[in-house]
Amino acid sequence: MPHFHVSRGKERETRLIVHEATMFPFRGPILHYTLNAPYQYAVFKRIIKEAVIKTASKHGDIKDVFPDSA
Repeated sequence: MPHFHVSRGKERETRLIVHEATMFPFRGPILHYTLNAPYQYAVFKRIIKEAVIKTASKHGDIKDVFPDSA
């Protein structure tokens, strides 16, 4: 799960794996998401890649995970 640092609230405990997705910690959402977009894209890309690799290693081959019609 990506962590964006936009909320002003206290961070809660979680059992999820948290990936830092903020390079520039601005509090205003417009500046925050605009300036962090390239870094957040890279974080999402890495998370998805790790998930695909994990799924493929668990099921033997990624072709076995998706149906032929996909």
